[in-house]
Amino acid sequence: MQTVLWVTVLMGVTCATHAGWLCYRFTSVSRPGARAVRWMLFGETVATAAFTWFAYLQASGELHSLDVVVASMIRWICFAATLGSTIHLRIMINEVDRRIANGDHIE
Repeated sequence: MQTVLWVTVLMGVTCATHAGWLCYRFTSVSRPGARAVRWMLFGETVATAAFTWFAYLQASGELHSLDVVVASMIRWICFAATLGSTIHLRIMINEVDRRIANGDHIE
């Protein structure tokens, strides 16, 4: 069981690092769709990093010392970051689709 937890931590670190790197790569693009993807990747990075932290705490045996309120707050932050970035992505993609349908130039 302990090996599975450490594999989860390794996978979480890999996913969070990759999402964070992609978020950084999208900082140089100013188009609305790219900005939306950047914020989506930011939300994914925050949520994955927090869930990876929980997996690490469980794997290292320190999870029992984490206060219930703190654990709940961290989970709420993860959910809010993911939900917020997903909603923002939907709004921006709808805006891009609307501009394309109207024949507008997209910057």
